[in-house]
Amino acid sequence: MDKAVDITKKEIDKFNKLRLKKKIVLCHGAFDLIHPGHLKHFEESKKFGDILVVTITSDKYIEKGLQNPFYDQNTRLNYIKQLKIVDAAFIVNEPSAVSAIEVIKPNYYCKGIEYQNKVRDKNLNKEISTVQKNGGKIKYLGNNVKSSSDILSKNFFKIEDQGLKNSIKLLKKINIDKEIEKLKKIKVLIIGEVIFDEYTQVRTQGISPKSSTISCIKLNNKIMPGGALATYKYVSSITKNSKLVSVINKDLHNKFKKKFKFDNNIISSIDFPKIVKTRLTEDVGNNVVKKIFTINDYKDKILGNKDEAKLIKKINFYAKKCDLIIVQDFGHGLFTEKVTNLLHKYKNKLSINIQANSLNYGFNIIGKKFKKTKMFSLDERELQLYSGTKELNYGQELKKLIKALNAKFGYLTLGNKFSMFVDKKGKSIKVPKLNNKAVDTMGAGDIFHATASLLSCTSKNNFLNLFFSQITGAHAVSIIGNSDYPKINNVLKSFKFYLNSIKDN
Repeated sequence: MDKAVDITKKEIDKFNKLRLKKKIVLCHGAFDLIHPGHLKHFEESKKFGDILVVTITSDKYIEKGLQNPFYDQNTRLNYIKQLKIVDAAFIVNEPSAVSAIEVIKPNYYCKGIEYQNKVRDKNLNKEISTVQKNGGKIKYLGNNVKSSSDILSKNFFKIEDQGLKNSIKLLKKINIDKEIEKLKKIKVLIIGEVIFDEYTQVRTQGISPKSSTISCIKLNNKIMPGGALATYKYVSSITKNSKLVSVINKDLHNKFKKKFKFDNNIISSIDFPKIVKTRLTEDVGNNVVKKIFTINDYKDKILGNKDEAKLIKKINFYAKKCDLIIVQDFGHGLFTEKVTNLLHKYKNKLSINIQANSLNYGFNIIGKKFKKTKMFSLDERELQLYSGTKELNYGQELKKLIKALNAKFGYLTLGNKFSMFVDKKGKSIKVPKLNNKAVDTMGAGDIFHATASLLSCTSKNNFLNLFFSQITGAHAVSIIGNSDYPKINNVLKSFKFYLNSIKDN
């Protein structure tokens, strides 16, 4: 468990001695971008005492949006330490300053005047209570100060992609909150293989002298929902009416039923293969995951007749009632010819994502199994496999695929470059990558596909749909594996960050 405050025992003893003769003042916040308002706040705060301590919230507990924090915690800490007015600075590894107050026991805890009349959240109430419990006083100082987030937002396009600016400006008239509210009413059916992703974190020790094999120490292990189950977890956090229909090996169904709360739409099967993917990973710093290798617990099998009949019955039942059918085919035997033929009947509701991976490479190709759909999403390698060439004219190949699938439009994701929308007339839109701090890309394409599918039901603004889906995907690559999913409120904050970056002139 992380230490609540990055402070040594020696430093705590120092504060205990100082407190006998001097008054200590504490300021706490994210302090993402130090600006004149912060400096004025520090100056006013120090007038109440002799020692000014500043604590900052660690990156992990800042959930403001895609661009926040703009600077990582160590950079922010170093900036604070370089200020002559600041006597000491520390990182706090929790969402509030409570532990810092308990340790430092300030005589005065200073906040900006904007917090005095603000509706207090539970963290601020705890901080005030802890200050008073330890004999301190709270002071509200200065004038209303612009936040770092606001300043970064207003000046963002001075330092970021100018090409995005004009397109985003057109979204200023859209009420994005109402657009997202519409998504709650969509009835969604999700169909696809359930995968169990196991991350085993290790620390590499070196090469064994006797066998020349890599030697590692196991640190921790985590089982996460993968495949269509991860997508369902995300979609069900947005829509009020979503269903997941799939088939799971009986042993795995029994093992994980309580953990992942399977309902009767998840068919338990003796014959269907186990799909467990165990990845050995290392943390290479800044929470970036490096995958060393993968072990697949899997046997290549086709869905049996009895299970196929059960699956078809459930799909038919929900497909008639739903507004959208999200298909994510990972190529592990769920989508037989009968299943795909049934789904073709619901073409106008259908959104497909046919994936290429190490277990199906070259065999699970979009356009070979599914022949009809309303829309689709795929990545560069999947488009290369369909086209039969590595040298792609993206717009041209996507237009061909749209025609082959009798689709209205399609999406292409190129994680480290851009995402792209193309309609059947060949009209295309691009949005560049929005996250330069990718932690783990696994599952990001699935989240992008699900978001684009949802928005296609309520919005005809193709740039909005692409841009919002790209932001959601950018949030997804900040998460280790499928340990969590992007929260719609955080995605909205990032969207509004970009909107606020556009000045009305």
